[in-house]
This record gives sequence, C-alpha cells and structure tokens, in this order.
Amino acid sequence: MEEKYIKIIDILCEYFSISKEELISLTKNKDNKYIALLLLRNNNCFDKGKIIEVLDMKSTRSIAYSVKKAEEKFFINKAFRDKYFEMEEKINKII
Repeated sequence: MEEKYIKIIDILCEYFSISKEELISLTKNKDNKYIALLLLRNNNCFDKGKIIEVLDMKSTRSIAYSVKKAEEKFFINKAFRDKYFEMEEKINKII
C-alpha cells in the first residue's frame, strides 16, 4: 500500500509539474486538492494521518469537508471530472 501511495503522489507531482517538496503548494488551488483527495480515496490510499502531513491539511474534519466538496464538484463540473479521469487513467496504467 505504501508503494501505491508513493506512485499516486509521484503522478500528482508530474501532472501538476511540481516537485515533491512543492506538494504543499498543491493545496493552495482547491481543484487540485480535491482531485488529489479523490484519487487517494478511490485508490485505497486514504490514510488521514499521511494526508494531513503531505497535503498540509489541518485536521481530519477538514479532510472530510474537503472530500465532501470534491464529490460535489465532481458531479457538477465537467472540466473537473475530465481532469480527474485523465489522472485516474494514468494511475491505472502505472499501478
């Protein structure tokens, strides 16, 4: 599971053209944070402790709220869905 988690983080960094050290900057854009959370959750890599550490989230409550907002955005916004499915496809090819 640890290996899968690292691969997903690597794919996120590659997709958004950031280094692992800059991963926290990913959370400044809500869409990117929401996609990251959905990808981690849907690939069974949803360890809240690691998410708080890696994505610099404040608490498990903020994670739950962000996931709820991500799900809403997924169902409403086609561009968001397309971006998510593009990344999911890359993850499935590698994993």
